[in-house]
Amino acid sequence: MRLRTKVFLLTAAAAACVVLLIITFSGAQVEPTYDGCTLSQWLEVQDQCAFAKSADVITRSNQAVQAIRAIGTNGIPFALGWLSYEPSKWNDKLQSMALRTPFSDHQKHLIFRMLSDGERRSGYAISYFWTLSSNGNDAIPALAQMARRTNAEWPSHRAMCCLALIGSNALPAVTEILAETNSAIRASAIGNIGLERYRRAADWSAAVPLFLHYANDPDTNVSYASISTLGVIAHEPETCIPLITNKLTSTNFVMRRVAIGALGGFGSRASSAVPLLLPMLNDRDETVRSAATNALKKIAPEALASASRE
Repeated sequence: MRLRTKVFLLTAAAAACVVLLIITFSGAQVEPTYDGCTLSQWLEVQDQCAFAKSADVITRSNQAVQAIRAIGTNGIPFALGWLSYEPSKWNDKLQSMALRTPFSDHQKHLIFRMLSDGERRSGYAISYFWTLSSNGNDAIPALAQMARRTNAEWPSHRAMCCLALIGSNALPAVTEILAETNSAIRASAIGNIGLERYRRAADWSAAVPLFLHYANDPDTNVSYASISTLGVIAHEPETCIPLITNKLTSTNFVMRRVAIGALGGFGSRASSAVPLLLPMLNDRDETVRSAATNALKKIAPEALASASRE
C-alpha cells in the first residue's frame, strides 16, 4: 500500500473518530443559546472581534458580550468541560498529516478544525469567564479542583486563569491552593492573578495580605510572583512599598528586577524608594538597569531626567 494511501486512511479514520466522539458527547447536553446562536458561536464571534477597530465589528463584539452575559451561568458546565481539554501527543501529528492528505483545501481545513476543536474551545472557556467575571462564582469549587490537577498541566493552568478572572470572590480557594506547599502550581496561581489584573478590572485588593505573606516564601518563584502581583494590584502602599524596597538590596538580580517593576506599579506613591533606585541605573545587570529606568519614569520622571543629565 502506498504511503499516501496509508496517510489518507489513517487521517480519515482519525477524523471519523473525532466526529463520532463529538456526536456522542454533544448529545448529552444541549448547549445554551441566545438569539439563535449557541454559547460557543457567540464566544467565537467575540474572539474574532477581539482586535477589531471598525464600528460594525465593535457593534458585533458588543452583541456577543451581551449574549454571553444573557446565557450567564447556564454555560458553566460547558465551559468547565472545555477547560478540561488536554491535547494528546498524537494530536499535533494528526493535524500535520491532515495537511498532507490528497483532500481539497476545504476538506483539509475541516479536518484540521475538527482536530483542534478542543484547544479552540478551551480558549473560548477562558473568554467566557472573562466576560462573566464575578458572576462566575458558582464555578469556583470546580475550578479550584481542576487547578489542583497537577497531572494535567494545561487544564490546571486554564483553571487558575479563570479563578483570576472571577476576582477576589475566589480568594478563599486560592488561599487553600497556596497553603499546599508541595504544590507545583503556587507560583502560577499568583502569577495568573497578576497577569489578568493587567488586562481587566478584576478586584484582588483583598488578597494583598496573602501576597505580602508569600513575598518571603522559600520558593523564589512564589516570592517573585507575589512581589510582582503586589505591584500590579498596587494597594496598601504604606505596607507593601517598604517590604518591596528591602528586596532592592538582594544579590539576586531577578529579585532586584522584580522588585523594581513592582515599585513602578505604585507610581509616585513609591517616591521613598527613589534614592535606592537611582544607583540601579548603573547596575551590573542590563535588565535591572532597564527596569530601573522604566520604574523611575512612573515614580519620579524628574529624578530620572536629572540623573540622565549628570
